[in-house]
Amino acid sequence: MAPVVLATCLLAAAVTARTAVLVGRRRDTGQVAVSLTVLLCGVTAWCVLAGVRALPLPLLVERVLDVPFFLSVCLSVALIVVFVHVRSGRPVTRRLVAVLSVEPALVALALLLDPWLHVFYAEVTVVGDPPVRVDEYGPGFWVHALYSWGLVAGATAVTWRTRRRATGELRRQGTLLVVASVVPASVDVLSVVFSDATASLPLTPLAFVVTGVVFTLATVRQDLLQLVPVACAQVVDTLSDAVWVLGTHGRVVDANPAALELVSSLRPGGRLDVHAAAGGDLPPELVGPGRSSGDVVVALPGGRELDVRTRDVRARSGRLVGRVVVARDTTAQRTARRQLEEANLRLEAHVATIETLRAALEVEAAQDPLTGLLNRRGLWPLLRASLRTRDEGGPEPRGACGERPVTVVLLDLDHFKHVNDVHGHGVGDDLLVDVARRLRAAASGHPVARWGGEELLVLLEGVAAEEAEAVADRLRRACGRASVELPDGTCVRATASAGVATWPTSATSAEELLLRADEGLYAAKAGGRDRVASAPPWLGEVPAQRRASRDALGEARAGRADRQVDVSACRSGSRRP
Repeated sequence: MAPVVLATCLLAAAVTARTAVLVGRRRDTGQVAVSLTVLLCGVTAWCVLAGVRALPLPLLVERVLDVPFFLSVCLSVALIVVFVHVRSGRPVTRRLVAVLSVEPALVALALLLDPWLHVFYAEVTVVGDPPVRVDEYGPGFWVHALYSWGLVAGATAVTWRTRRRATGELRRQGTLLVVASVVPASVDVLSVVFSDATASLPLTPLAFVVTGVVFTLATVRQDLLQLVPVACAQVVDTLSDAVWVLGTHGRVVDANPAALELVSSLRPGGRLDVHAAAGGDLPPELVGPGRSSGDVVVALPGGRELDVRTRDVRARSGRLVGRVVVARDTTAQRTARRQLEEANLRLEAHVATIETLRAALEVEAAQDPLTGLLNRRGLWPLLRASLRTRDEGGPEPRGACGERPVTVVLLDLDHFKHVNDVHGHGVGDDLLVDVARRLRAAASGHPVARWGGEELLVLLEGVAAEEAEAVADRLRRACGRASVELPDGTCVRATASAGVATWPTSATSAEELLLRADEGLYAAKAGGRDRVASAPPWLGEVPAQRRASRDALGEARAGRADRQVDVSACRSGSRRP
């Protein structure tokens, strides 16, 4: 039976050793790999020594081998605790190492003194042929066994709790780790409790084959060494936000480094450590926000601002067990937000100024700066809209019966050049301004524009040809009432000639309507000035006649000749003085 036991133990040792090599090659991934490698080495030693102890050896040799064998057992159990401790994100401290070293040292001491004290083994006998060792366990052994099983159970419970909180791959890892620890521990308990029936069977080393296979699968298939759960405390310690954990009475139970930094900045004179923070109170500035769940903004001296969030921590039964207070310094963010809001206000003011300037520019672009009347650019859209023109410069359809008529009155001040030559352009400008004022008043809300130097145009929408001449005469008389008083007490007055044309009776387009009004103005000039002349209705002249009329009018306006233009041919008078 001894060769079978030895072969089984060596098989288990080979599996765990191979897993240790596999994990050791990845030890650069962190402390988890190092702790697992050492654990597997301890289990390998356990299996090898278990196989050697199964050989028929002298009793003295077996008693000597008991010391390294049970030390390998103690160290394997302690290394399980270290592995779970490291995997949960906690550091391995000297205190932990010292505590875990006590039990192996006591076991070694008990085994060395056992031949005299009989603490570990109550009795050791050799029976049969070949001789077989029969052990009767003493109190020391049972203390060692219960202690070891308790450590393994505690480590397994920690792994199980971590598994329950985990998801995905980490949850599957937790399942494998629980199996890797429960299987050999359970088999070891059975082999010890029922030692009489299992004394010749290497059950525990055989169970370690399962442990080695499980760790191999977890390492290769599930990235055991890369995917390591991080403890909440470790995450909280790395946060830049200040975190306090409060008990039910409002006392500080724990605080992260950022909280200590904040407290030290609020309390000049020194930095607080964790022990000083635990058991104390919240900073006075945060006592109010920390009393109830919610979010508040706390203003600190020096212009600092904290965004403080308080959350209740409750047990599964709903009972309040504490509170968590998280404070974030939002001074920089709020300052940047205020600066951005101020910049937006300035930008809105600039945009409003630009819009005002643009509107003013549009008004100035469409307004005559001297008289305040519309200029050509300002009146053209109104005229074309009145005639419902669709394309700039395109033909205008002939108005049908019942369409709203549009009349244009084109006025020209008589002998205005003489006023400028005799009295100066200042007097001429003043006279033109007074004419514009009176004409606007007489137009009764109809658009009035300065069409050219001393030419003024009034757009009369809805005024038919039958009443257009009477309205134009009223406008002409209004212009005649304008005057400028000179320093010597004399007054300079002006008279005006007016040409009238109505759409659709006299023209078919905006351009032609202005041309016919210009023809009427020339007729008024030719008839003696200071009067109104209407363009005759459009009788459908042939194109050649219309072109001749326009050419003759162009020659008269350009002043290329002093000859009289035939009024019957082009309906205009002589060149306008």
